[in-house]
Amino acid sequence: MYRQIRRTLLLQETGRVLSRLGHWGIPLSIGIVAGYWFSDSEMTFIPMTLGIVTAVLIFSFALLPLGRMLQGTAFVEDAEKRKVRKRVVILTALCLFAVAVRFGIYMLEKPSPLTQLSSTEYSDAFGIDIARYQSLNATLKMVTDFIDDRHSWFIKDGGVLNASAEQEMLQVWQTLYDTAFAMDQVRAFHEDWYRFDPSRLQRNAHVSSFLLMYASEIAMYRTALMATQAIGRNKSVEHFLNSPHPKANLPNNNFSVFKEEVTGYDTLTRILSAGQYLKWLRQTMPLSQIVPATGASILLKNIERDERTLSKCAVYQKAWAGFRADIQPLKRQVRRQWLPAQKRVAQAMGNTRLRRIGKYLITPAQHKTAIGMLRPGDVLLTRKNWYLSNAGLPGFWPHAILYVGTQATLNTYFDTPEVHKWVLEASNGKTRQFTQLLAQRYPDKWRQYTRRNSGDDYYLLIEAIGEGVVFNTLTHSAGDYMAAMRPSVSRLRKALAILQAFEFEGKPYDFNFDFATDHALVCTELVWRSYRPDKSGEGLHINLVEIMGRQTLPANEIAKLYGISRTRSDRQLDFVLFLDASESLGRAWFSDESAFANSWRRSRWDMQLP
Repeated sequence: MYRQIRRTLLLQETGRVLSRLGHWGIPLSIGIVAGYWFSDSEMTFIPMTLGIVTAVLIFSFALLPLGRMLQGTAFVEDAEKRKVRKRVVILTALCLFAVAVRFGIYMLEKPSPLTQLSSTEYSDAFGIDIARYQSLNATLKMVTDFIDDRHSWFIKDGGVLNASAEQEMLQVWQTLYDTAFAMDQVRAFHEDWYRFDPSRLQRNAHVSSFLLMYASEIAMYRTALMATQAIGRNKSVEHFLNSPHPKANLPNNNFSVFKEEVTGYDTLTRILSAGQYLKWLRQTMPLSQIVPATGASILLKNIERDERTLSKCAVYQKAWAGFRADIQPLKRQVRRQWLPAQKRVAQAMGNTRLRRIGKYLITPAQHKTAIGMLRPGDVLLTRKNWYLSNAGLPGFWPHAILYVGTQATLNTYFDTPEVHKWVLEASNGKTRQFTQLLAQRYPDKWRQYTRRNSGDDYYLLIEAIGEGVVFNTLTHSAGDYMAAMRPSVSRLRKALAILQAFEFEGKPYDFNFDFATDHALVCTELVWRSYRPDKSGEGLHINLVEIMGRQTLPANEIAKLYGISRTRSDRQLDFVLFLDASESLGRAWFSDESAFANSWRRSRWDMQLP
């Protein structure tokens, strides 16, 4: 009896299984036929086939709970309240999920400049873009090779670059900046690679476009990561690149923005995602056949090389680089808030005098005598007692000036064959006079410089004060103490220094005291940059000193340079004059070279006695 019941139940269960197989066989057969038809009709899996399937699923998932509601089986009654059956909830959730998928497919169906191309047009465009990528990638390699070759520029506390190195660095940075922008255009055009169907119909375009996008992205990231990390080791170079360079079309904070855009977490996330997708492609598609057929072999080779390069960089290094890039906006915001406050304090100190307001120890007669002793290109050091700003500057001498002289003096002093030849070349054959070259290069500045002020008080010098880099008179700038030194360089080099100073006129004062940049200058930086050695090596070789972690040049260091080298045959500065003074006597007088040579040893609080 028991065996008979068991046999009956087994037969019934077998019948139900066979019945279900029969029911499933019908839609399966229909699905096979439909699939063959879709394939034969060259329908893409995404979005066409998948779109049809999701539309059917939405319809089916909506009908099932609706049918249960009409049958009265969508709810279950219990002692407490009426509840919706779990099966109905699940079906409704599946319906909503299918709607979301269908919406995603709808977005994929929207036209893209990439996917709108015909197969012939895409092939031509891909050929152009891969050639462009190779050219840009070669330029990026030149940039990394340059940075490797200039390793000494990028060591920690490496200091401010010299004039020729700055120009080289600026050219290379502009090259990297422009190349990265151009490479990003290639990447952006192919970032819609996923709109190509990965099935047989568009598989080649899907793979080749993805590889070009990934190769462009990882090449930019690798180069930018290497460059910004190297440059970041020398803060002076970073500050120099972060300053605005209008002639190179580089805006303020361009280094920080570049690092933020190219090496931030967004870029790193895209690269890691692309790397995972490439692994999936290797497992699911015959890349060894697809890649050569599309001409993308070089892309895959370069991607593998760049992945190996980045794999050598520890994960924490890449994460730290991403973090530092992402906090750049915050650092810029803090700087915007801090620098105006610093500027207001410095201006207040520079304009505040505690005693003897409006009166100085050097007399007009002494000014006139000094002018007769000065020559264009001389370097002046001055001091005005009782100013609060003196307390914030190291050493006795707080201020440096570049002396220019009158128009007549300039014409006489630079009346040499060497200067005439240079001026003739610089003016394109229009003049041989240096003053005419200044008028040609800087017409507005030259008109301002040569206009008469009050009485016989002419503009004779260029200096950087709180208002910025300005032309000024000796009466206004000399104050209580003044010294003059003459650079031991040719007259041509002095003319170049004055020309450079005219270029700087009008720039703001650098309240951040940053010698790595030239968009704003302090007094000694004006002199230092005007006389920096050129490619021939001629100029003033004045070493910067580190104060509070920053490379700078107090005016007292120029006096010190003269004092410790005045007896050497290779001295760079010659003595011209020294107007010493005494607060107790209330006067100034012309002193000798020995007194000036030791003046740098005086305290900033020293009010010199006779």
